[in-house]
Amino acid sequence: YWCQAIFQLGHEMTHAAVYYNSPLNTKSTPWIEETISESMALFFLNLFADAWNTIEKFKNTPQYSTNVRTYLHNQLSKSGSGKLSMCRGYNELKQIDTDSQTYREQRKNEMHKLYKLLNSENIKGLLLYRWYLQSDPLLLNTAKYREAFPHNTAVSYLCDLQDVAYRNPDGNE
Repeated sequence: YWCQAIFQLGHEMTHAAVYYNSPLNTKSTPWIEETISESMALFFLNLFADAWNTIEKFKNTPQYSTNVRTYLHNQLSKSGSGKLSMCRGYNELKQIDTDSQTYREQRKNEMHKLYKLLNSENIKGLLLYRWYLQSDPLLLNTAKYREAFPHNTAVSYLCDLQDVAYRNPDGNE
């Protein structure tokens, strides 16, 4: 059960880190924060797989790092619907936000892509996303967010997701 524990702990600790680094009285924007937290959970699985044999508690089970890698691979092999990438308009984004925890497959492909962009240099930008929410907390101020983290591919990807979704805000062609 170490794999599940690492995944869940990584997920929840990301929520805690976002909260700790947020302005007072800001709330979660689930379509963003769940996507970040799930991608970070995968990032932590990868870190544990890489470092398994260097962790004192786990030196007696060096082969278990293979289990962690298999668990990570299995998570990455699950496909989502791509609904977040195909989202067009505020109302659809709002529905994805509302359903964010119930229908995780709506964001799964995008979460996997975000995971693949993660590195130790760009995580901080993700943890600070709440500083860049507009007065409508469903939306990021993508211009300010990109400006604050100009070389952060993970931040840029989140902004791209919203920009594509909001390019056609009423959902009409």
